[in-house]
Amino acid sequence: MIDAIEAMWRVRRTDILNSNEYPQELWEMVEKFAEELLSKGRPEFDVPHTHGVVNWAFKLSTALNEQIANGEIDEKELIDFRVIITAAWLHDIGYYGQFKEIADLAQVFDKKAMHVIVGAQMAKEFLEKNASTFLSVAQIDEIVHLVRVHDDLDNISTMLEIILAESDSLGMLDTDGVEPTFKGEEALGFPDIPRFRKRISLFKTKHGIESLPKVINKFRQFVINRDFNGIDPRN
Repeated sequence: MIDAIEAMWRVRRTDILNSNEYPQELWEMVEKFAEELLSKGRPEFDVPHTHGVVNWAFKLSTALNEQIANGEIDEKELIDFRVIITAAWLHDIGYYGQFKEIADLAQVFDKKAMHVIVGAQMAKEFLEKNASTFLSVAQIDEIVHLVRVHDDLDNISTMLEIILAESDSLGMLDTDGVEPTFKGEEALGFPDIPRFRKRISLFKTKHGIESLPKVINKFRQFVINRDFNGIDPRN
């Protein structure tokens, strides 16, 4: 039986492909490559987390492009779905082979600096070899750049960088897509750690800003129900 999270992802995947914003052949190629690597990254997290990031990248980009088309914001350049969705798929592939079991926060943070370097190189080699039919040299360069900088929180500035950062943050907490692997107080306090507060400060899109508190509240309630028998230990 397909579990609820996998069923949800299948619906999201269908919605994205039916939008005609991303070629199905490119999707299948990138999805296969990414999932093979992600399945050997952080156990029980990297695959569903990445599904969530892809979904949020699509939703945030769609909402922003609609605002641009309607003249609601000053941004002029539409988000390139081939770039942002491919980058979302590949952003964490650099965790490949780094963990043998579920890691705590300290272990994950220890791998962050290296995973973007390794991931960017892996993405570059894969896309240059396999995706030139679908992506220009400039698009590939931008995707590799996004993979390389997505965790450099002091240097996120372009709209593509912001959308990937927002999608990554929302995908960390979206319990519709992934169950938190951290437990107890470590999980409950995750949205309040300095690094995540820094992530929150980067949010710029209207849809991202509106979605964030809802996702955080749902995440916290999930942890409270799972780890504290429904009683908030902070009260």
